[in-house]
Amino acid sequence: MINDSRQTLIDCHSRLREFCQSQLSILINAASEYLFQQAEQANDNETQQRYFDVQKMIEAEQKTLTTQFERTLSALFAVLITPSAQTQANKKRIDSSDNILSLLDNDEMELKVALSSMSHRAEADYAEALFALGQRLALLNNGIKLTAENNPFAPQVLCNNFMACIDKLSLDLQSRLILLKLFDRYFIKHLANIYAEINLHLVNRNVLPNLRYHHRTDRAIAPKRRKSDNAAIKDSENRQSELFEVMRSILNAQPAANNHHQPSISVERLIAELSAIQSQQLIRFTSASITAEPAPALKNTNANTSQQQAIECVGILFEHILNDDGLHDSVKSLLSHLHTPLLKLALLDKTFLSNPKHDARQLVNKLITAGENWITDDTSAENNIYQHMQSVVKKIITDFDNDNSNQIFSHVATEFNTYIEKIERQASITEKRSIQVVKGKEALESGREKVTTLINEKLCDEALPKPILQLIKNPWSAFLAYTLLRHGDESTQWIEAVNFIDELLWYIEPKINNEEKNQANNLRSVINEKLKYGLSCVGLDANEIQQHLSSLEMCSQLATENIYDVQKSADTVEKKSNENSSQNTEQSILKNRPPNVTESHLQNPQSSSLEASHPKNVTQEKNETTIEKTFISATERASENAIANVLSMDFGTWLNWQKSDEPLRRLKLTWYNQKTQNCMLSNSMGQQVAIVSANEIALGMSKGSITVSDTHLQKPFFERMLETVVDRLRLKAQTA
Repeated sequence: MINDSRQTLIDCHSRLREFCQSQLSILINAASEYLFQQAEQANDNETQQRYFDVQKMIEAEQKTLTTQFERTLSALFAVLITPSAQTQANKKRIDSSDNILSLLDNDEMELKVALSSMSHRAEADYAEALFALGQRLALLNNGIKLTAENNPFAPQVLCNNFMACIDKLSLDLQSRLILLKLFDRYFIKHLANIYAEINLHLVNRNVLPNLRYHHRTDRAIAPKRRKSDNAAIKDSENRQSELFEVMRSILNAQPAANNHHQPSISVERLIAELSAIQSQQLIRFTSASITAEPAPALKNTNANTSQQQAIECVGILFEHILNDDGLHDSVKSLLSHLHTPLLKLALLDKTFLSNPKHDARQLVNKLITAGENWITDDTSAENNIYQHMQSVVKKIITDFDNDNSNQIFSHVATEFNTYIEKIERQASITEKRSIQVVKGKEALESGREKVTTLINEKLCDEALPKPILQLIKNPWSAFLAYTLLRHGDESTQWIEAVNFIDELLWYIEPKINNEEKNQANNLRSVINEKLKYGLSCVGLDANEIQQHLSSLEMCSQLATENIYDVQKSADTVEKKSNENSSQNTEQSILKNRPPNVTESHLQNPQSSSLEASHPKNVTQEKNETTIEKTFISATERASENAIANVLSMDFGTWLNWQKSDEPLRRLKLTWYNQKTQNCMLSNSMGQQVAIVSANEIALGMSKGSITVSDTHLQKPFFERMLETVVDRLRLKAQTA
């Protein structure tokens, strides 16, 4: 059975290797052609040369890249095929965790976001095939399921593998993003073929031939989808169409509001009048100060029923915009300038009001969403979204005429959508970096507290020479925190760093015989080397390190040189205490200390923990710290259930934060620490705004000053507007 499983896995490896060789060859040829085209179209010589250089490098390193890609996959298969390789793989994973706290720069973060998005999309697209493949490989792997990190067929593994390969080429960010895009197109998009082939091969080998796929709804990480792919958007479009039909039926049932004493106006005349008003808008539309534009004042609105309905609907649309509490006043003023162009569009194109997919409607939805999400008092000065919205509105006012409605709105909507996607990417990168920083600070603070407690346990309030006390509590304490964060509290490095304190304390004790002196001499070089390494890790220079070494040696020598005076005093004490042997032992140890030390750390060797030696002092210190922190953070405490509810919120939950005498702020609960109960709040740009306690949020929610915002869960603006219109028309019809 084992041999059959091994052979089956070898066959799977062979098929995957053939697939990778084929697709990578296609990819590199496509990349070479694409880079050549980009070079031909470059606007300057420098850019052109860069594309040519990348093209040559890709072609020259094709074999190396392919070999490295296959080698990584072979290593993963080796773990499956050869059980003895499992230990080495685990060791590599442990070693690779050393850099877990390192911050990524902007380029690396952007690449990481692109990789994550690509792999998550692939996981969603091939969910059924991956599920079947994972179950069958687990059976061949003695029932042990593979993860996204060690499954050689997983999109995450393949994406990270390719990224590692091109990283060795030392390319610039733009070139790497191009190669990732091509990898997605020519490799990831074709994974369905290899998944189908491998699953079929395993079925033919009688590996779970009757397996059925069960869709999981509890995915830990839901793949991000484009809105056009989202079923909720389709439901919204259907809902908008239904609402429009209801609105039109209600309006048709109402008597016409035509003025028979005034001549009827043609649609052409209305459009000409609106075009004249639109031309005059440019004079009032200046980037320096944009004020609200009133509704177009038409001289004669005695039009037919459909035209009057269009005028009324567009009027209600902008009334809804001006009454939207989620929009900044500057956005309302800016969007009011679209009233005239959109009214003209509604008269020119009847599908504007009836078709939810109309480009102009999509643009309005995008502008409203951008205004709600990105234009706030916190972020307006830190991004140029408002300026970009200005250019959109100005372009429509300037370029929209009677013949190009479809082209102008489609073009502007596409450009604005691309721009917002870029901003969202940047915000995601900023947010992830902010979370990294906060996590690092939390871990550092926790590590420092643990180190402080440990040092207090080791010293037990012993009166040590001042240079030694400063050495342990300052630079060596920092090195302990560094070691704890980098390697963890179960690592050899941490244990050695902790034990060094005991070695140091013994080293400065007086040496009363030749054996102890020899031990100290043998230990001297070891202590010096450890001390040099530790102090250099926390940034001390050579002079500072030498000062600590000299102080240490001086304390050790003084303690031993003065031992004879202490010995004489100790012998006198010993003669007076002969009746108690335990006291004799204690006094014999007491003689082994420097003159300025009143109590030896070796006095009570059984007191290895702080609780055993000073339980009262520690408890008192802990209570004082707790009380101090309580008064700093809050004067009252929310219920445990309320705090637990805050700490169970999803990351990314938006909160409306309304403090007294301050404007409403919308902040995102980006991250929290279950242990410390500290919560990170950020703005829409992903920037950290504050670190607050879960208790403060819970208290605010109980008092109503903090509420969960549904802004990011709202329906598209046109759907909300149509619902308002229909409700208003129904009420009007009932009271008529």
